[in-house]
Amino acid sequence: MSKPELDYAFANDGKSYHKEDFDLLAQRDNVVFTEGKGNIDGYIHYEWSGGHCPYHQVFLIDDGEDKVFFGGDEAPQISQMKSRFVAKYDYDGKRASELRQEYMERGKAEDWTFLFYHDTKQPTAKFQV
Repeated sequence: MSKPELDYAFANDGKSYHKEDFDLLAQRDNVVFTEGKGNIDGYIHYEWSGGHCPYHQVFLIDDGEDKVFFGGDEAPQISQMKSRFVAKYDYDGKRASELRQEYMERGKAEDWTFLFYHDTKQPTAKFQV
C-alpha cells in the first residue's frame, strides 16, 4: 500500500476517503508500505502514477514467464483503455488519460495481462500488437 496515499487519506477523511475503511491497515504488521518506485520480492514492481488520486500507484507482476498489470483506478475497465477521455473524477484527468494509453501500448509490446477490477464483464484482457 502506498504510504503517502494512506497519509493523504488520513488527512482528508470524509471526502473520498473514509477512515473506518482503511484504519486497520495502518495497525497491521503484515502490510507492505511503498513509496515512489520499487519492487517487492524482486518480481512485484510498483510505481507512483498520480493520475486518479495524488499518490496512486500501479503494479506489474513479472515472474519471468508472465506479466500481469494492475493499474487500479487508472486502468479500471477495458472500455476506458480503448477510448481517450479525461474523467472529471480523476485527480489529474489529463495525466490519467495519458497513462491509460501508455499502459496499453506498453502492455501490447510486452504481452501483459491487465486486471480490471471495475469490469464485471471482462476482468482480464491482453491487447494485441
